Amino acid sequence: MINDDVFKKNMDGLSMLFNYKIDPVLYEIYYRALQSLSDEEFVRAVNILVKRNKFMPKPAEILEVARGNREAITEQAWQTLVKAINIVGVYEDVQFEDKYLAGSVELLGGWQKLCNMTEEDFKYAHVTFRKIYGEHARTKPFRGIVSIENEQKGYKHRELAIVKKDGIEHYKDGELVQIPHKKPEIEGEYKAEVSVKELVDKLTKKRGVE
Repeated sequence: MINDDVFKKNMDGLSMLFNYKIDPVLYEIYYRALQSLSDEEFVRAVNILVKRNKFMPKPAEILEVARGNREAITEQAWQTLVKAINIVGVYEDVQFEDKYLAGSVELLGGWQKLCNMTEEDFKYAHVTFRKIYGEHARTKPFRGIVSIENEQKGYKHRELAIVKKDGIEHYKDGELVQIPHKKPEIEGEYKAEVSVKELVDKLTKKRGVE
């Protein structure tokens, strides 16, 4: 929901820019129509509209721009998630720079659950992701298998992957390291001959972990 101060500041700006008087009744109509937007969505839509419009945008125009932009941003976040699953997997701890992406992962059951999903479940997760992205924020990292096992054995060694929009940084015991990875095979759609869970089971057996 839009913060009252953010809404007033931007509506006053639109009113001045387009020389359009907004009385209390009209102000309330705009607010009721747009209150479902987040502060970020509203401000982003206003910034786009002031560059392209010659006249005061109606609530429907603001919603159209905000929702269209939301779909693009949500899909970009999903692509980032897919890339992280391909490259990072369940072994490293993972932290997302995008707090709403992390929050969506949490709402979908957590990092390890997502990595272990079958192809069919992953498709359903994609549909749900489109609906929930932006509703919940998380800043803490998700635990990976390696750090959980090391903690159980009393080891302090930790591997962390920080997922950003422009790439993934890998850290070992707090130190940035370069880890070569092949290009992800999954781009946009989740495709695999075997499920991630089956792949993890095979790798786990190789490591001798029960």
